[in-house]
Formats: sequence, structure tokens, C-alpha cells
Amino acid sequence: MNYRLPIEITLCYLRRGIYILLAVKRRGIGEGKFKGYGGGRIEYGETPEEAAVRDIKQESGVSAETENLEKVALIDFHNIDPEGIISICRVHVYFLTTWKGTPVETIEMTTPRWFGGFESLPFGMMTLADKELLREIFLKGNKVEGVIKCRPEQKTLTLDECKFIKVVHF
Repeated sequence: MNYRLPIEITLCYLRRGIYILLAVKRRGIGEGKFKGYGGGRIEYGETPEEAAVRDIKQESGVSAETENLEKVALIDFHNIDPEGIISICRVHVYFLTTWKGTPVETIEMTTPRWFGGFESLPFGMMTLADKELLREIFLKGNKVEGVIKCRPEQKTLTLDECKFIKVVHF
């Protein structure tokens, strides 16, 4: 197996009680699917929390503070491209319950929409990896570390699929 150098990114879900905000990604992995906000690389000298706040502003138009982020997962995505090359992407996942502004469409994300509870999520319009991750952190309320192995563009999971380990805190 050939590997690319790993990268670190953030992913953030805006929440209000049982409601969670998802938007349709305009490009890249998950294009055309409902997703949380983020996916930008953590820049040199930046903490994961600072990157999450920056990405939230760029992708949703809302302003947030790092102290309002709740880290809920640390996931290593193993994305396997059509040539069999594996890219490992370490994703710092957060919930955000306090922010300023109203989410809007941006160059990165369109159609922001609130969903009330896990059962109301648009599973047919989400990646399988996001569905499994949200089952752990949103439905079950767990904080997890894990590995998710995906085929190109996260359209299918491999036979290994998802492995999560429940953690108490980060």
C-alpha cells in the first residue's frame, strides 16, 4: 500500500438542543451531500480550535469563539483513491452551541438546514461515514476516537468500516 502524508482538519456541527445544522457541500469530498462545517486544513501555528472557528466563519458566515467548542471526536479517515493510494486525514470534530449571526450559503456550502433529531437526518444525502459518526456523537452522545476507512470520495466504506473507542474527555 502507498500512503500520502497525513493532514489534519476540523469538522464542526452547529447544535441547538436536539437540532443539528447541516449544509450541502459544493466541492471536494462529500460534494453534493449534507455535511457539517469544516474540512479546511489546520494551518501552521494554528490550534485545531482556531482552525474550526476560522472554517465556521468561512463556510457558514457565523462567528464563534474557541471556548464555545466542545470536542466530541478525533477520527482518522483512511481514504483510498482509485489507484489504491491511502490518504490519512485526522479530523478534530466539534459541537458548537453558541455563535453570532445566521448561517448563510457560501462558496463552500449551500442549503443550510436544521434537522430535529437523529432520525430526521437526510441519510440518503449524506456520506456513510458521516452517518456512522453522527450515530455515535449525536444519537448516543458519546465522545469517541476512531478510524473510518473509505473508498474514493467516501462513497462507500470498506469491509473494516468504522471502529470507535468511547473516551471520557479530550
